Amino acid sequence: MDQRIITAKDEYKALDEWFAEHSVKKLLLVCDSSIQFQKHLNSHLEKVEASGISIIRFSNFVPNPLYESVEEGVSIFLDNGCDSIFAVGGGSAIDVAKCIKLYSNMDRSENFLKQEIVPNDIPFIAMPTTAGTGSEATRYAVIYLGDEKQSITSESCIPETVLLDHNSLKIS
Repeated sequence: MDQRIITAKDEYKALDEWFAEHSVKKLLLVCDSSIQFQKHLNSHLEKVEASGISIIRFSNFVPNPLYESVEEGVSIFLDNGCDSIFAVGGGSAIDVAKCIKLYSNMDRSENFLKQEIVPNDIPFIAMPTTAGTGSEATRYAVIYLGDEKQSITSESCIPETVLLDHNSLKIS
């Protein structure tokens, strides 16, 4: 899979084109606390909502995210009829979004970690807000089940598009 890189120039024109290209109607925004500092992005997302795209926000996770948070995210994605995922944040936010994407077409009554991953075509875009984790570019995600680290791997979890906004990045 070739990953596409877009930027925030021209008032997020490329992001709007991504929404149109994927016929986004209901977006799951998986974001960490850094979203509050993204003034330009937040302003633009208000315009996106005013244009008719519903944005469902999910941020109920912690650094070193828990399996239960991913389960909750999958339920929110499915129960709200979301059709795409936008991850904004550091590695934890992107990893949670990756797992939501991977697990959203799997059996919710069974532990996702015990099921075979079946690739899906849910549109997925990520905007990293920390420099260095690289989660937006890899096929790996890390979550915790109890105290045990779970390394999830699938080509299907790599965001198809990455939005780079130099105003959003902070060096951690």
